[in-house]
Amino acid sequence: MRELSELECPQCGGVVKIPPYSSTIVCPYCNTTIQTKTGTIFKEHYMMGLQYNKQDAKAKMFEWALKQLGAPEDLTQAEIAKSELTYWPFWVVEIEANATYRGSQKKPKFQNKEAIPIDKVTWEYEFEGGTVESTDDFIVPANRDIPQFLANYNIPIRRKDFFDHEKIADQEGMIKDIQVDQEEALEIARSEMLEILRQEAELEVESMILMDDQKINAIFLVEIPILHFEYSYGTSRYDGFVDGASGRIINLDFPRKVSFRAMTKLAGQVHVGVGVGIILLLTYLGFTLFDGIFPTYFGIGLGLEMFLFGYLFLRFSRSLGTGNEGQK
Repeated sequence: MRELSELECPQCGGVVKIPPYSSTIVCPYCNTTIQTKTGTIFKEHYMMGLQYNKQDAKAKMFEWALKQLGAPEDLTQAEIAKSELTYWPFWVVEIEANATYRGSQKKPKFQNKEAIPIDKVTWEYEFEGGTVESTDDFIVPANRDIPQFLANYNIPIRRKDFFDHEKIADQEGMIKDIQVDQEEALEIARSEMLEILRQEAELEVESMILMDDQKINAIFLVEIPILHFEYSYGTSRYDGFVDGASGRIINLDFPRKVSFRAMTKLAGQVHVGVGVGIILLLTYLGFTLFDGIFPTYFGIGLGLEMFLFGYLFLRFSRSLGTGNEGQK
């Protein structure tokens, strides 16, 4: 890892240290956002306001957990071992794009109107062309160490405020380094837009040559306040992540009651036993009393289905609860 370097702020002249691998920094003296490669000021830097403090976020987290299957009723009594507020940076790129495509489409060729078997149908290729359009916002994590569940989170961007380093410090929040620069974020967003256009065009033709024209309507940085809780229940520890701007549960581990897990395990064992029994019984009847085909195949199919349900029950009984409020 390289040593920290320094950069003179173009706004106030203060000397700012650059953390390793950071592409964009904020001057601690005048709150100016600076791109480290060029030393230029980047004005489109925002943050989502913290609407849920640690106490509110904790209450919402446990309220949601108590609604999940098998969660213990006294979960709210769990001891919070650690709580942290971290602002994670994201690039938001709004792209308006259109593309023209040329390709072929496979269609059946009928010689007459009479019905013919499908294996006798001949096919021909017709060349077609058209245009596809799309306008989307692409979210690109600006820190490479972001957890995967947070990297895929549909972040809120409405009612954002300009970035304020002092406000985050007053909240005792931490700021993650911005490691992905603007050019890389644009490249990632353009590539994702091209894939969207390609998939849409492939609904019309099988093969194509795609030429796209992309217009960048907006690109900005936004910092999202994420509350991380580590809590203990019984002898185990669990993690929870809550969006401090919207109150949404991003990812939460929670325990399940022993009685619930025992009942689930018993149900799994019963299903597995019944499934194996059905397979053996109907296979025996099929070869001894019947023609050996229908009862056997029916028994194998039904037995395997019961066995699969049993396996899922057993797997579920061994797992801890993990979930989120879902993305819309």
